[in-house]
Amino acid sequence: MFVLAVVCRIVSILQAGGFFAALNPDEGAYYGASMALAEGVLPYRDFLLLHPPGIAVLLAPFAALASVVGDADSMAAMRLGVVVLGGLNTVLVYRVALRIGVPAAVCASLFYAVWFPVVRVERTALLEPFVITAILVAFVATSAPRVTSRCLIIGGLIAGVLATTKLYSIVPLAIITAALLITNGWRKAATFTAALAAGFVAVCLPFFVLAPTEMFRMVVLDQLGRGGSIDHVARLRDIFALTELDPAASLFTVCVCLIVAFMAVIAVVRIPASRLWVVLLVVQIGVLLAGPNLFVNYTAYPAAALALTVGAFAQAACGGVGARFKTIQCTVIIAAIVLTSGAIHLSKDSSGKPFPVRPVAATVAGATCVTADSATALILTNTFSRNIANGCPVVVDFTGLVYSTRDLPLNRVNNPEYQRMALAYLNQGDAIIIMRERQDGFTAESLADIQRRPVLYTNQQVTVYGALP
Repeated sequence: MFVLAVVCRIVSILQAGGFFAALNPDEGAYYGASMALAEGVLPYRDFLLLHPPGIAVLLAPFAALASVVGDADSMAAMRLGVVVLGGLNTVLVYRVALRIGVPAAVCASLFYAVWFPVVRVERTALLEPFVITAILVAFVATSAPRVTSRCLIIGGLIAGVLATTKLYSIVPLAIITAALLITNGWRKAATFTAALAAGFVAVCLPFFVLAPTEMFRMVVLDQLGRGGSIDHVARLRDIFALTELDPAASLFTVCVCLIVAFMAVIAVVRIPASRLWVVLLVVQIGVLLAGPNLFVNYTAYPAAALALTVGAFAQAACGGVGARFKTIQCTVIIAAIVLTSGAIHLSKDSSGKPFPVRPVAATVAGATCVTADSATALILTNTFSRNIANGCPVVVDFTGLVYSTRDLPLNRVNNPEYQRMALAYLNQGDAIIIMRERQDGFTAESLADIQRRPVLYTNQQVTVYGALP
């Protein structure tokens, strides 16, 4: 299953244009934060980062490679590393599910390996893969036949460090800790909680000490300030990767939800050990339904719990806990997983786009400072580290600048302070790379200000502007 998971994620990268493509709008922000950290430029104190610092710390070994192999090659190595993490997560799903039987382990890990929302995120610098690893490590540490303090300490420390990527991870870890309290008593739960807290604090405290006000504002207040429309059926459609198959969020989505609910009920009734997985699935979906918004990456959040629930249903179909692999039942379930996953994959686009690395890099090669509306463009053209060395401004989350404007609309077009900040940053560059014009939220006046510059290079994805004459 490890090999299958790795192959699925690499194929997804290749379909999007390869290891030097632009795979996701957020990857530049997170990997850029890590590269800046490797150069001594700190999040919160020196630039905006809207999440805890874990992603910057965890990717720092790859970011450090940039000084040896260049920015773009270090990013390609990072992407391969995240792909391997996806394979590891698949193995962890297998191990957790194996405790109730082989059919559960096979079906759960197969589902996880091919499930589109998780394949889409486990290929580049995004938060969800690490959150999922934290959840699975916590499962492994707390649900062994014999739960030892050593396992709880090691597992808790690892999960605590991984949880520093995103605050959403606190909810499933709290549920797992509560289950440990019920099954093993307060001493074991306290040991695990202390280890979790130690791992979390070890990563976050240094950044908080250096910039307490800024970190609290960006990580907590700015996140709470996000808003968006809440259509629960539409969100369920997106969570179950039905966006293209059911664009109207109609009865089809409702039927899929009922099927998942049926599987969960069967698992709870027939496999008592799966009850925690089902509770976690329900709560994680509830978090996504109640949150201020649902970005596409978030749909991978409940993937581990969903996979384990599928595995528990398969185990129930084979006769219950410890039952052996039954050919007919398991073949039907595996076929359903493969066919469902295939239909979803075929309905989706490549979730990324090629980036013209060589021509853009050649175009900006002579510039002292290059600014861009995406840190990905700077990294792929080997200008991100050069910018830092030249003392250029560091912005890793360009559209996130809108959260620095207090008490003003989050709609970028209607936010004059965002327009001012965006132009102030871009105009510090000898060259400007624009690759997300539609998403940037420029007003006509702001766009005209940028377009005063001569066009040095352009294609369907990217435009490079030069210095004003």
